[in-house]
This record gives sequence, C-alpha cells and structure tokens, in this order.
Amino acid sequence: MMNLKLGKWILVSTMALSLGNMHHVQAAEMPAVQDVKLIRFSGQTIKVSWKAVKSAKYYHVYYQTGKGDYKLGRTTEKTYGLITKLKKNTNYKVYVTAGKTQKASKEDSQPSAVKSMKTKAYKRTIAFAGDSIVGCLHLQPTMITKMHSTANVKMVGITSINSRTFRTQRKGKGMTGIERVKSYHPYRVYFLLGLNEVCYRPFKDILADRKNLTNQLRKQNPNVDVVWCATPPVTKAEMKRAPHMRLTPALNKEMEKFAKKNHCEYLDYTAFLKDKKGFLKGKYATPDGFHWQKNACEQFGTLVGKYDKTLDD
Repeated sequence: MMNLKLGKWILVSTMALSLGNMHHVQAAEMPAVQDVKLIRFSGQTIKVSWKAVKSAKYYHVYYQTGKGDYKLGRTTEKTYGLITKLKKNTNYKVYVTAGKTQKASKEDSQPSAVKSMKTKAYKRTIAFAGDSIVGCLHLQPTMITKMHSTANVKMVGITSINSRTFRTQRKGKGMTGIERVKSYHPYRVYFLLGLNEVCYRPFKDILADRKNLTNQLRKQNPNVDVVWCATPPVTKAEMKRAPHMRLTPALNKEMEKFAKKNHCEYLDYTAFLKDKKGFLKGKYATPDGFHWQKNACEQFGTLVGKYDKTLDD
C-alpha cells in the first residue's frame, strides 16, 4: 500500500514538474533583436533593418535625439522600416524591440544594441543592370516616370551581354558592366540577365557568375540591395527559332532558390508579359520576338515601382 501511494506521489510530482517546465518555456523572455543596421534613405529618412526573431510577431523601432526620451518611430511585422520626417543634419540614436503584440508591452524583448546616424543631404540611386532588355528600358524614359520613385534611376544595358561578360567585357570608357554599376554607388540594383545565356550556358556557371556580381557589389557596400529579376519570355515564333529558350522557367526556379540562399531579392514580374501558353504577347514584342515595346516598358515601370516601395517600408 505504501508503495502504491509512493508511486502515485512520484507520478503526481513528475506531472507537476513537467507542467512547471512547460510554463517556464511559455513565459521565457523574448530574445533581443540582433544585427540592427541604419541605412541612409534620404536627407530626412533613415531605413532600419535587423535580423528576425523567431518567436516575434511585431517589432517596435525607437529613436532619440540628444538626451531626450526615446520615441516610438514605427511598429512593423517586417524586419525593416523607415523612420521619416527627421531633422536635417541631426544625430539620432535607434534601437529595436521584439514582441508578440502590436502595442508595445512589458513582455517585449530588451532593447537591441543602440545604433547611431547623423542625417545629411542624400539622394539614393537605383540601378537597372543587364542585357538589351535594360537597353529597351533606357530608350523609354516614361518607364522611369511610371515608377514614381524619389530616387535617381540609372541604366546599364549592354547588347549581347550575359552574366559572365557583364563583369569581364569592357565597353564604353573601358569599363565593364559591373564597374559602371559600382561607379553610381547604388542603394539598390535590379539585374535583368538571361536571354543571352539560358540557351547554351550550364546553370551552375550562370549561378557562379551571378554570385560573383553580387559579391562585388557587397564588397563596395555591404548594405546594397540586390534584386535578381526573372528572365523574360519570348514569342512563340522566337521559341521555334531558339528552342532551348524553353529552359527559361527552369533557370528562373534556380534563380529564386539562389536569391534566397544568397540573401538577395527575387522578382518575377513576367506574368503580364505572357499569354496563356507562356509566350511573350505579340502586343508587347518587337519584331525580333524578345525585345519590348514602349507599352511593356511602361507597365514594367509601374510594377517595379510598387514592388520597390515594399523593400523599404
């Protein structure tokens, strides 16, 4: 009888201990936000980015000028955001907390390490880099208008270029494509490449060259945003002429995985260009079957302009 009671006592005690441990896990303190970065966005706006906290749903960004109290700059579910309407030529201190509720609460994490930046006059530059598709965009200035961007927009489009020759072949002023892009000190770069290599270059070589291009930009500016865009479709007639263009969807799938692995963005903007069978629509195509007419360039500008804003706020 004593053994039975003892057994029950041990069982109950073990259950209580287990429940206690569960409660302890549930009430565990939210980890502090790590890897906070301040990135200059404009003369009166700072972009703040950080590493995700697995258990967090919301993040609260606080800022301070001088020795005053910290103010809540914004609350977001993303791992980045803008602090706007700041004073010019002013030092700001910023930290981020993580939490599970939209309103700041005592359950939020401890503040991250404090980062500092002084606002100053700045005009960010967005660059589009790649083959003759970028050349088409360059010839249609209304594409930039459709973006509705406050940034400077630069185009580096080179005919018959691919991911390797963009970094090895010297063109105007003796510069390679990637050297020209770097000369603009871009805030963000959109790469549009693929039409001149999907037919004949192994995917592993294409990806290796694109990693090299990404690394060159990051060596100059670790905070640069790199966006790899999908290779666009061609017309049915062009597909008959160059049947290996059927590999384009497979390359785009590999690029989506590449972007995630290498902490880049991937933009598949091609839906509006395609007909029901995946070919480039005739109303958007030039006679060669792969370049874009003005209406396609403008629609691309509208689409990428909306997308571009989501990368900052």
